Amino acid sequence: MTPLDIEAMFQGQGQAEIMDPDILMEQRSQQLQSVLMAAQHLWFAGDPGIDEVAQKLGDGSRDASWRLPLGASGILKFFLGIIAVDGLRTPLKTHTLRLIGNSCADTDFNRDIVIASGQLPSIIRLVNDDGSVLGFVIPVLYNILVDYQPAQDAAFSAGLALRLVDLIAGPRVSQCGAVVNLVAQILMFFAGRDPSPETLNPMTPFILMNYPISLIQGDKQEGFVTLTATALAFLTNEIVQRHFLGLLNTMNGPVTYILHVYQAAVMTWAPQADTDPDVAQQWHSMKTAFLNVLADMSSLDEFATLAQTQPDIPHMLINFLSSGYPDLQCMACLVLGNLARNDETSVLYVQTHSLQIHAAGILTNPQNARNTMLLHASLGFLKNLAIPAANKALLGPSLIGTPSQPSFSVATPTTSSNTPTPTAHVPPPPLPNLWALDTLPQVQFASVSLTRSLCAGCPPNIKLLLHPLSTDPSSPASQRSKLSVLLDLFSRSDAEPTRVECARLVLAVCRVLHSTPIVSPFWPTPEDVEGLQVRAAKKSDHISKTLPPAPGGSDAFIPPPSFPSSSSSSSSENPASATAPKSSSSPPSFPTPPGLPLGSNGRGANLETHPSARRSHFYAWHPELPRALSLIVNQRKWPSLRSECWFVFALMSRSAEGAAVVMSVLMDLEGTHAIGEALTGERDDDVRAVFGEDGLGSLSPGGGPRDAETEAERHSPAVSGDGGSNTLTPGNPAGMDVGTPISNAGSSSEAGTGGWLAEQEAHLRSLGLSPQGAGGVGGGVGAGGRMELEPQQIDPEKKQHMVRVDRENAIVLVTELMRNCPDMPPMRRNGFHMLLRKAGEAVEAGRRG
Repeated sequence: MTPLDIEAMFQGQGQAEIMDPDILMEQRSQQLQSVLMAAQHLWFAGDPGIDEVAQKLGDGSRDASWRLPLGASGILKFFLGIIAVDGLRTPLKTHTLRLIGNSCADTDFNRDIVIASGQLPSIIRLVNDDGSVLGFVIPVLYNILVDYQPAQDAAFSAGLALRLVDLIAGPRVSQCGAVVNLVAQILMFFAGRDPSPETLNPMTPFILMNYPISLIQGDKQEGFVTLTATALAFLTNEIVQRHFLGLLNTMNGPVTYILHVYQAAVMTWAPQADTDPDVAQQWHSMKTAFLNVLADMSSLDEFATLAQTQPDIPHMLINFLSSGYPDLQCMACLVLGNLARNDETSVLYVQTHSLQIHAAGILTNPQNARNTMLLHASLGFLKNLAIPAANKALLGPSLIGTPSQPSFSVATPTTSSNTPTPTAHVPPPPLPNLWALDTLPQVQFASVSLTRSLCAGCPPNIKLLLHPLSTDPSSPASQRSKLSVLLDLFSRSDAEPTRVECARLVLAVCRVLHSTPIVSPFWPTPEDVEGLQVRAAKKSDHISKTLPPAPGGSDAFIPPPSFPSSSSSSSSENPASATAPKSSSSPPSFPTPPGLPLGSNGRGANLETHPSARRSHFYAWHPELPRALSLIVNQRKWPSLRSECWFVFALMSRSAEGAAVVMSVLMDLEGTHAIGEALTGERDDDVRAVFGEDGLGSLSPGGGPRDAETEAERHSPAVSGDGGSNTLTPGNPAGMDVGTPISNAGSSSEAGTGGWLAEQEAHLRSLGLSPQGAGGVGGGVGAGGRMELEPQQIDPEKKQHMVRVDRENAIVLVTELMRNCPDMPPMRRNGFHMLLRKAGEAVEAGRRG
């Protein structure tokens, strides 16, 4: 069969389009048998006519309908044998490559023939051939490998990646301009694999990023994007990352080099209006890959070491942060945030470089309002800056805001992303505005999480959070604080992580509130009460109409606590029982706390300075607070959170106003279950068997809160605090001594509480519940000889003792509740006493065990 006959065969379609595919396949395979015989005759005879036959077969193989017959007839296998022969004439070599490449395009059947023939290494060796063949062999290899894993594995084992990298890094680099994009795409097939001397050069990412863009033929933007994206794909492998970080003499180091490449990608190669849409999409994908790779690499110890020894790295990142380019700022926040995981570095960034100013500027820049990735990166960076205790008070005023700042206005317009427009008004802090971003739940969550981190163990920042929104008594804002805004968010949010973070923030506030006098003196004083109660009634009525019903379907909202007053209080200030529901239309009450001396007006003296009085006012104006605490108590997903709650509740219960709040939480059915479980170690579903109907009062089946995932934080397991003493991990204080169980004596409330409490405290001493250092809160024996019962901080080294510590903190909690809640219903008091007796038995059993 002559070359003209072969050409006519390929051109004569006949009835091919309407024939059965199997019949057509068989027919064409038979036709090609004659071609195969002619080709074999020419080849073995050494006739140069084989070159023209190969050309006609290469042309015909461009028709997809002939590809399977070319493989089934044996022609493909025959020419695979030819390509392995050394010294082939260039025309025969190129046409044979065309036949192989076209036959394998989208045809796995023929790709299998190539692999089975064992000739794939022969094709790969042609990469080292002269430039005239290079333009054929690269596309052929691409057609064999694309979307076919077996071929990719075989090519990688045959060393194709090594040969391609040597090609673009060697003296033949100038010959690669027309095929460098395909070279990069082939190398992309091998990204993520471990390097070895036989298969992959670990310097591949550097070689790709260092390729001279000027040599690229065609669209140079597309070439830059393709090469860079391939380099980044290799850098997803940690072994390659570590080798890359070990490179020397690459523009002062590997980190600065890759940062320069990213800067060029943003400032030189970013898509323009006339950029091809596909290239623009590839650029955005490359940018995302850059952020992911740099975030991973900057978490390695080697990266942190380089950043400490090469000052150009932090200097360049700080320039990114202040550049006004959102993409550069996002990169800076991610990398600097990872470097700031080291406390010493974090303190340096805040107290020497003041990087928080630039990060906060990102949050207040209206041009970034919809840039979720940038906002999230900035918040994450600030959160790591907020972890060291030395930074918290420095960050709080600029992020949470000071009393002189407007809190919730729109951010000041800017002339650039960094320079505020001159204005006569103080710009608002960033966090309060971010709390309102219901349409960006991830950013909203991150802003609440940062707020909690700032407030954890930091009284100055909590003081900012608790300051009234207005100091004008005639303004409704004087009855609200930034915490009120967060409690509103807790009530309206459907995002479980956000609700959990709000609740954890409330817990952190209560912890500090009962250890440090932080409540603002600008909360209403007794002289303001009469006029304020009218507005408070309206506020309470508004809450009852706008807030969702209490868990379990009850229409009654968890009542705001009312606080017990001393016997010397005026008759108009006698509050309702702490355990009884309070009418939603009644205003908060302002009783004189126990032990507070009377002033000339017959009410409490100097309520502005007495911590207990300030807390009373604070709780009265934040009636939503117990519901947030209930979420932590009632959930069962994170025992460490509940354990921290018992610790804080034990602190709160030492004062009358705090005990009232705790009681309002435990009045919920789930709360009662929870405290019973903490005391006895078991969940007693028959609560009424312990407390009786009278003791339950207005208990409603709360149904518990919804579970939510919270992000893992530095220095912490699944759910944690913010390092140091605030970390919520189970355990037990070292040296804890457990003694005699609690006695059954004095269980009757009719006998009075004084004698029972004295005996109870004696038993608590024998149980080893002495002061254990609860985050700086005082303990020991107070004035008059009364023991200051101390909850115990959870030791992170002894998780197996979590149940025991919960029990001991719960014993302290319930004992203080019985002391500071004189209006507790008798049946509930007896129920608590029974649980205390069971807890004492459990402590004794543990001591014996």
